[in-house]
Amino acid sequence: PETAWVGGPPIRANGTALMVTGVPPRNSPLFAAGLSRNDEIVTVDGAAMDADADWAAVLAAHRPGDTVELVYR
Repeated sequence: PETAWVGGPPIRANGTALMVTGVPPRNSPLFAAGLSRNDEIVTVDGAAMDADADWAAVLAAHRPGDTVELVYR
């Protein structure tokens, strides 16, 4: 089975959210969603994103083409 792909730079937990550590490529879902370097992903589908394991679980739970609600700052 295929796993979800958001494209681009690594995303790392900073203790309160997930930090986008680089500029997302223009063809990536992160770019299409409007995220940029140093943005912080706070929640995905209402679930808090404050650890690397949270992000890994989101990717594992979705497939290419899925849509999620993402809150970032």
